[in-house]
Amino acid sequence: MEKQAEVSTGGYDYQFVETLPDMLICKICHFPSREPCLSECCGHTFCKSCIDHAKNAVFLYPFLCPVCRSDEFKLIRNKQNERVIKSLHVYCTNKERGCEWQGEINDINGHLESIDGCPFEEVTCSNKCDKLLQRKYVNDHLKNECPRRKADCQYCHITDELQFIKGSHIDKCPKFPLSCPNDCGISDIPREDMSDHRKRCPLEEVECPNVECLGSIQRQYLQNHIENECQFRKITCLYCQIVDKQHYIEGLHIKLCPKFPSVCPNKCEAEAILREDMKTHKMECPLEMIQCRYHNVGCKTMLARKDLPQHNQEKMEEHLSFTMSELVSTKDKLASTEQELASTKWQLTTSTDKALSKLQEKIEAIEIQSQMRLQKIIDQVQWGFHINTMASNSCNQILPVIIKVSEFDRKKRNDDDWYSHTFFTHENGYEIKLNVVPAGWDDCKGTHISVCLFIEEGPNDHLLNWPMKKRFEVKLLNQISDSKHHSQAYTISVKRKATKGNDSIWYADKFISYDLFYDPRGDCKFLVNDTVFFEVSEIQLI
Repeated sequence: MEKQAEVSTGGYDYQFVETLPDMLICKICHFPSREPCLSECCGHTFCKSCIDHAKNAVFLYPFLCPVCRSDEFKLIRNKQNERVIKSLHVYCTNKERGCEWQGEINDINGHLESIDGCPFEEVTCSNKCDKLLQRKYVNDHLKNECPRRKADCQYCHITDELQFIKGSHIDKCPKFPLSCPNDCGISDIPREDMSDHRKRCPLEEVECPNVECLGSIQRQYLQNHIENECQFRKITCLYCQIVDKQHYIEGLHIKLCPKFPSVCPNKCEAEAILREDMKTHKMECPLEMIQCRYHNVGCKTMLARKDLPQHNQEKMEEHLSFTMSELVSTKDKLASTEQELASTKWQLTTSTDKALSKLQEKIEAIEIQSQMRLQKIIDQVQWGFHINTMASNSCNQILPVIIKVSEFDRKKRNDDDWYSHTFFTHENGYEIKLNVVPAGWDDCKGTHISVCLFIEEGPNDHLLNWPMKKRFEVKLLNQISDSKHHSQAYTISVKRKATKGNDSIWYADKFISYDLFYDPRGDCKFLVNDTVFFEVSEIQLI
């Protein structure tokens, strides 16, 4: 049976207590009429909404009476019947669910819709949880079942909707107890204290304070690792007492330590010999194999030093014979040498004039070359170039340096990635090289010249301070002026750990635009004879 509150058209679809007379029934919907109207043509009763609906469904004009089919169909509002119908007694629409209420049609809406009305009426939860239930169960639902009812978090005690407390809040609650992720045995750590706990947890993986040690270890073993295991900890050599890292002391150093006790390779009776004293010992060791002191005159015997006196005694006549033979040979050679000397003196006298003439020609040639080199240096100084005292192709240059890049346009067309020779920041310093890309990098390709400085793995890295903190300047030299060089400076810091080599310490993808580089109207001429010059220097940090 359809509920009155849900009906907008047609008659009253209720279960009535008494039987209804036919005069109250709508001839279209066959229910007691709502807003009853009486037809003048046949006197039958219709609901106003039923007639309106029938007129909208029929397009013929005039509209015919639904009962007698008269074309003079007219309606009169029957308010008397309306009062009678609304005073009729009906059962509650929830009768089948157990409601025993009876009353007039005028009162049924109040019975169904009021807060303390029909307990069997289905209503939605007042918390808007979309739950549909009978009114008699609402209070219990709001108290015990509704997911949107107010509830307190048992950990942080905030009050909010139950579905929020048990949903997203529980995943973020600062007081929610958690177990240590390291399985240290503590299982009731508030979420907000987890960070502090992990800073103290003995099973937490932590890094060794020695920055070069790349391993991690549980905190409970860290102190023992630092004191007894880390190969980068400082230890003292047992022999020479120098202090350095463990891996160096027990590795390379122990192989070179001058105080390391060694055994004589001849297995003499001498006790442990310091490595630095081994050479001296071998010069005195009685078991060292040496040549007979008469080996220059012919004795080829090799013997232990302790046996030398006995050998000299036993081979005295043989040694004397070798000596006499060598003396006679020496006298013959001396006589021959004197003859050659006399001949050489005569030849030298006759060739002196020719030699002096050739020497004079060489001197003149050297003077001409020196003047040309001096003029070149003067020209470079006038252009503002720094002339390094070392050879330009040397791999041991020290900043500042001048770097020449020839065949520039060919390198640009071929998109070459050109690298210079390596050079050093100072004597025994950091090793660096310059990278020049005439065609430019990435988004700057075809519009700019790009440059980069790389730090190389150098022979002195283990003696230098890390991180390296320096300021470099890369300058493109103007070959017709000393005041229009193009330069960029950059402060860098490179931290070395486990790997070395080819670390980019500075780069400029837009070092200089082609508009400036090739500008024929400017007062800069960076490209001369298809060659450019770069100067790399170090700027002292303040």
